Parts: sequence; structure tokens; C-alpha cells
Amino acid sequence: MFLLWDEDPSGWAPQNHSCAANTVCDGLNVIALRDIPKGEELTLDYAVFLDEHMESFVCRCGSKGCRGLISGTTHNSVTEREMNVRAIK
Repeated sequence: MFLLWDEDPSGWAPQNHSCAANTVCDGLNVIALRDIPKGEELTLDYAVFLDEHMESFVCRCGSKGCRGLISGTTHNSVTEREMNVRAIK
């Protein structure tokens, strides 16, 4: 995943996966899940974006609670996630 801060691609920064992610996406907004010290890498849990059709991948994030294998979940397509959000509102 790339965060797009400006029109110049050299200003884009990757946001890597971690099983102990320190951010979450809410639409196009990235929200901190806790206080993040300056210089700490911003991470996301990629599993929240994967449905059952996506290929699993081995995780080597090194977090204490690393799940080892990141897999998608049933009914987690973009369309289904958006429908669930609308149903809550």
C-alpha cells in the first residue's frame, strides 16, 4: 500500500504490513491506533484488505503476536466492506 501525500511519486511512501499494526485505514484516512513515536514506521494489517480470493502470504513482521501466515477472510471484498459500513451508519 502506498500513501499519496503529493502529486510527485517520489513523495509517496510505502506503508508495510505488521500483525501489530499501529494504524488503520478509514476510507482514505490513515488513523493512528496508539501514540506513535517519531521515526517509528507506520504499519497496517494487510489482512483487513484481503478476501478469500486473495493469495495468502508468509509474514515476517517480527511482532510478538505475528500470525505467521496472512490470509483473507470470507465476505471481505471491498464491496462487502463498504456495504457493512453503510449498514452501520
